[in-house]
Order: sequence, then C-alpha cells, then structure tokens
Amino acid sequence: MNNNYVLYGRQGGGSLVIQFLLEELGAAYTIEWVDRDAAADRSSAYRKICPTGKIPALILPDGTSLFESAAICIHLTATHPQARLAPPHGTSEHAQFLQWMLFLATGVYDSILRYYYAPRYTTGSDGHGVKEAALAEFEDCLSVVEHQLSTYLAGASLSAADFYLYMLAGWHPDGYEAVQKKFPKIGALCDIVGARSKVQRVMDQNN
Repeated sequence: MNNNYVLYGRQGGGSLVIQFLLEELGAAYTIEWVDRDAAADRSSAYRKICPTGKIPALILPDGTSLFESAAICIHLTATHPQARLAPPHGTSEHAQFLQWMLFLATGVYDSILRYYYAPRYTTGSDGHGVKEAALAEFEDCLSVVEHQLSTYLAGASLSAADFYLYMLAGWHPDGYEAVQKKFPKIGALCDIVGARSKVQRVMDQNN
C-alpha cells in the first residue's frame, strides 16, 4: 500500500471532476492519460483496471480500482471528511447531495454523452436525430437544476456536486457562455467554481 492515488483519464473528459477533487483535497496522485483506442480494445491493460473501458478510473491507495465518476466523487468525500466537500452524513443536506450526484450522473452526464457520441445510440448512419434529442434533454436537465438551485446544490457551502456540475456545464456545445445566458444561477455557480485557483490549474493542464 502507498499513499498515492492513480487517476486514469482523458484531457477534458470525465476525469476532470476527479482531478478537481484530488487537488482540493491536497491528495497525492498521478495521472495516466488513456488513449481512446486502448480504452476500446477489450484486451487492453486498461480494461483490466476499468472493465467498461470508460474514463475515469481511480486506483485507491490500497490498490483497489474504482470506476464511475459519481461513485469516485462520493468515495473521496467520505474518506476525506475534513475537506468538507459533502455535507455531514445523516443530514438532509447530505441526502440532497446524493440526490444531485446521481441526477448529474444519470441525467446531465448521460444526455450530453449521447450528443457527442450519437452513433453509439442508433443504428442509423449519422445520429442526427439522437444529437438533437440529447441536447434538448441535456438542457432540460440543466433547467431542473436551475429551478432548484440556491447558491450551491447541497447545503450552504461548496460540495463535490458543484464541481461536477461545473464540469458538465462546460460540455455544452456552445460553452459556458450559453449556459450562463440560459441558466443564470448555474452560470453564477460556475463562476464561483471556475475562479478557484486549483480548478484553474487543472483546467490549464487539460487544455
């Protein structure tokens, strides 16, 4: 066992939120960038780490391999409670935190994936109709967040859910500017998250 995490990811991909959290936690970690072809190859070494072939995956200090971004985020908040990146367990705020983490993962994340990888979700030739429907669903999901959002998603302070939302909002095809115009409360939260020095450092590394 060592004290380091190993993050498997792709620049600008779903590993962003994990990198945000590791930086915020001050955790020791290294990054392994995963080639798309290697991830797709079922016989590749990466498939032994993450059986789905998707990113991100995180090797924990005890050697355990963990995949699914929301699960990784929740685990990191639980194992580093001193960072206060999730409300205390057993509170209504923590229940809301879990609600939003799962909604972001299954609603917002899933819909924007269908936009960018439309051919995976149809037997048609171009996936055009899938892209249109996916973007509409993505914005519908953001609308749900917008109407429920106060300053932060869960409780009175910043949590991992806010970092997750920041990453996903940045995947809008027209960028943060479109999100800020259509969803001003989400835009304001993105400004808060994006202004953090550790977030800026991660974004620089992912450009």
